[in-house]
Amino acid sequence: MQSSNPEISETQMQHSVGLVGLGVMGGNLALNMERHGFPVAGYDLDAAKLRAFLDGPAAGKRIIGVGSPAALMAALEKPRRVLVMVPAWPAVDEAEQKGTGKWTSQNALDVGAPIPTINAAVESRVVSAPAQHPARSHPLGLESRQAAWRLVVQTAVEVGIPALATGASLAYFDAYRSERLPANLTQAQRDYFGAHTYRRVDRDGVFHTEWERRD
Repeated sequence: MQSSNPEISETQMQHSVGLVGLGVMGGNLALNMERHGFPVAGYDLDAAKLRAFLDGPAAGKRIIGVGSPAALMAALEKPRRVLVMVPAWPAVDEAEQKGTGKWTSQNALDVGAPIPTINAAVESRVVSAPAQHPARSHPLGLESRQAAWRLVVQTAVEVGIPALATGASLAYFDAYRSERLPANLTQAQRDYFGAHTYRRVDRDGVFHTEWERRD
């Protein structure tokens, strides 16, 4: 449901999610939510950016634009759900980390909530940085002991015994000694759902792909 006027009235349909900030990542999130059945009401301080999004990628979809925070609240069903996109600091962008994963891990540790999958994703991105392992040498001479190490982890998996530290350390060892890691798949997935962009090994620069475009 498209709105030609950024302002809407309370008599119109109530939308499932409100989204503040319709830049590259915010716009893609709005499109993904709408595609999965959640009508979106969007607001942006930049009226021209909002209009370009509504007339472009959001045209014909159940996404409306509003002209004020108050109008955004009026457009949402209760209990209201609002996502606010906050620009990352330049230094964080330069490090290829938006910071959300790191902050989530830090907060989880503060409240004592285990989130092993997110922690592993954050650590994998750290390990993938060339500065972390310039020589790619095998730490502590573990090469000769890895067969037994792998057998322990394999056996634990087969019998259903959690071996979190042993399994994680083996994964770190394999990542540390690998010349090239599968970070390209992670970057492609992040670019797909949030337009985070990615880098390539065959040329310099930062790239973004319109993954669902049908030419």
